[in-house]
Amino acid sequence: MSKITIRRADMTIEAELSFDQLKELLGMNGHKPSGEQPQLFEVVNEPRRKRRTATKPHIQHGDMSAYLRGLSTRAKNFLNTVREHPQGIDAEELAPALGFATANQIGGLTGPGVVKIAKQYGFNAGDLYTSAVTFPNGKRKRMFYPGKLLLRNEAEKTRVV
Repeated sequence: MSKITIRRADMTIEAELSFDQLKELLGMNGHKPSGEQPQLFEVVNEPRRKRRTATKPHIQHGDMSAYLRGLSTRAKNFLNTVREHPQGIDAEELAPALGFATANQIGGLTGPGVVKIAKQYGFNAGDLYTSAVTFPNGKRKRMFYPGKLLLRNEAEKTRVV
């Protein structure tokens, strides 16, 4: 026989019980517990809390000013720098202007930072900038040119802020 002690907030019970008696006391004798026996280990189910979800701002297709407001500082800097060079700018020159160590890092900005957001507003990458890769003397050279929206804004003399 085993000596057990059961403590509850209002009482303490000490008893010597056999294993079978202990199973019956705990309601683990293979039968469904009767309604008469109090639940010794009651699990309290707390109501689930609703998760708060971020609400997306209403996106209106073709709203260039809203698109520009949603860009990061570096993405705005990219568009401004490309706009200032209507004849094109080499990626090797553009990278330091954006704070990148290598020209390959520009792709990480233009894809998710510029084009992915632009698609939500109904713009294509070609509307904002174009890119051309050439191989003069066997060396890879990537140039960025302003797209029609940036050229139109240049004519209006507005700058991305």
